[in-house]
Order: sequence, then structure tokens, then C-alpha cells
Amino acid sequence: MENRFKLYPNKIVTAICGISFALVLSSCSGNVAENKVQENETIENTQTEVTSQEENINNQEEKDSAATTAIEIMLEEGEKLKDSASNAANSEQVQEELDRSMQNLKDLTDFVFNGSEINGVTFSELSDKGKESAMNALSSLDDTINYLVPDYKERFKDWFTDSAAKGLDALDSLKDKGLELWDEIKSKRNSK
Repeated sequence: MENRFKLYPNKIVTAICGISFALVLSSCSGNVAENKVQENETIENTQTEVTSQEENINNQEEKDSAATTAIEIMLEEGEKLKDSASNAANSEQVQEELDRSMQNLKDLTDFVFNGSEINGVTFSELSDKGKESAMNALSSLDDTINYLVPDYKERFKDWFTDSAAKGLDALDSLKDKGLELWDEIKSKRNSK
């Protein structure tokens, strides 16, 4: 009996090892099948993502192209507006109105700052409310002209300084001619 007993534990060990081995094999084979399914799903997902990205790129290019076309049209229309505005601004009617407004600005400036009269009244004779109204009108007219002719003050300053310089040159020339004439008069006087 002793022999039987010795064999029995070996059979148990063998049976346990066999069952363990069978479980390991079955779990591995299940994992292999599962891994293949997962790999196939991953490949399909990757292919779907690549396709989706390609569609997005194509879609994005279409959107960019559509937007670029619309923007180009807007820019062309802006150029047309600029050209028509320039043509209108250079029209005779606009130039006449601008000249009239510039004269009004000059008259109003002389009224406010230089003591000239408007309708027989000077600025200093006005009430505070009247003075404020005249100053607001001057500011408004200045803003309007500055809007239509940006930097007109700088242009006027340049024109004025150029004109003044030419005037001084002419005065120097007259002065020189006058001195020559004066010298001639003095020499004729002395020769008599």
C-alpha cells in the first residue's frame, strides 16, 4: 500500500500540472485571438483617422480657397471705392466746396483769434455761450476739413513758408535794386 500511496501524490501533481498547463494554453490562445482582433481594430481606426485627416485637409483647403476668393473680391471693391472717391474728391464741385470751406475756416479763425468782425460783431463782444458756440463751430469746421484733406495744416504751413521765403527773396531783390537806384540818385545829385 505504501507504493500506491506514493503514486497517488504524483498523480495529483501531474493532474494539477496538466490542468495548469491547459489553462495557460487556453488563456494564451484566447489572448492571441483577442490581440488579433485588437490589432485589426487599431489598423481600421488608424486608416479611418488618416482618411478623416485627408478629408479635413481637403475640406480646409476648400475653405481657404473660398475665403481667399471672397477676400480678393472685397479688396477689388475697396480699390474701386478708393478710385471713385479720388475721382469724386478731385471733381470741380468738391474743389469749389473745399475752397469755400477753407475760406470760411480762415474767416472764423480771424474772427475768434484776430479780432475781425462777422456781421459787424467781434468775438470779444459775444457772451460766454456765444464764444463757446463760435469755438465749437471752428473746431467742427476744422475737423471736417481735416477729414477731407488730412494734414491740411501741415500743407498750409509748407505753402506759407515757401511763399514767405519767395517773398523775402523778392524783397531782397527789390532792396538791392532800390539801393542801386538810391546810389544812382545820389550820384546824379552830387554831379549837379
